[in-house]
Amino acid sequence: MIKGKRTTIHLENFSPVWDAKLSLGDFTIVVGPQASGKSVFLQTLKLAENRNHILGFFDQQKVVFDCDLRAFIDSCFGRRMSGMLDRNPSVIWAGKKYEL
Repeated sequence: MIKGKRTTIHLENFSPVWDAKLSLGDFTIVVGPQASGKSVFLQTLKLAENRNHILGFFDQQKVVFDCDLRAFIDSCFGRRMSGMLDRNPSVIWAGKKYEL
């Protein structure tokens, strides 16, 4: 992120987050009850922000997904998190919508 610039991330149907929008500033705190999706939200933010680095790491470790989106989601978010794909999740990052 660019210092002083606000970026918005919006998750829809992204287990366990059904609909959440967060405007990120220079310092943002995410709070909520246990199992409410804070970690998933932050992992999604990290994936959006560092996509190329994360993919490079998997490549460096010789991890091959062979276009298996479920294996990729489980690797990034944890076992069985790929079940969220059945709900057609999407991420809107900096104004651009990404559907998984």
